Formats: sequence, C-alpha cells, structure tokens
Amino acid sequence: MLDIEQKQRLRPIAREKAQWFSEALAQAGAAGRNVGQASIDLQDEIEIFAKELGESDEQAFLSLYIEELNALTEQKSSEADTLIMESVNNSQVLTIIIGVVIFAVLLAFIFNR
Repeated sequence: MLDIEQKQRLRPIAREKAQWFSEALAQAGAAGRNVGQASIDLQDEIEIFAKELGESDEQAFLSLYIEELNALTEQKSSEADTLIMESVNNSQVLTIIIGVVIFAVLLAFIFNR
C-alpha cells in the first residue's frame, strides 16, 4: 500500500511520464512508425526510469504511472467521443442542407415549366 508521502512525491513524476509516453506515442503514429513497437520501446524506458528510483519507490511509481495512463486514456477517449458526435452532427446538418437545396431545385424546376 502506498503511503501519502510517496503519492505526493511520486504522482507528479508519474503524471509527467504518462504525458511524455502519450505524446511520444502520438508522435510515433504521426510519423508513420509502428505504434505497437514504439509503445514497447517507450515502456522499456519507463521501466528503466522506475528501477533508477530505487526498490522502495519502483512499485509505487509504476502503480501511480498506470493510474495516470488510465486517466489520460479516459480523457483521450472522451475527446474522441466528442469529435465523433460533432462529426455526426455536422454530417446531419450537411444532409439537411443538401435536402433543402435539392427540394428548392425541384420546386424551381416544377414552377418554371
């Protein structure tokens, strides 16, 4: 079990490393690299960092790091859901606009006969 002192001391570090991991993974994907392999390489770096903290802090750090990765994953998932909903809404608006334009063209065609 983590004591409060460990949490207070290690959480900011874990949060920073989780953010670094997330950004580095996004950059790898944007560069066209294999994201799975990049993830493994980045995780190796995190494990090396954790070992350097010492035996007493290593497991505490890794636990907090996982919590922070989970929080980032939730945030990214929520952002993706929002973008999907915006896209659906935009698509629906576009469909309505196209329908109105088609209807107006049909009316113009009928009344111009």
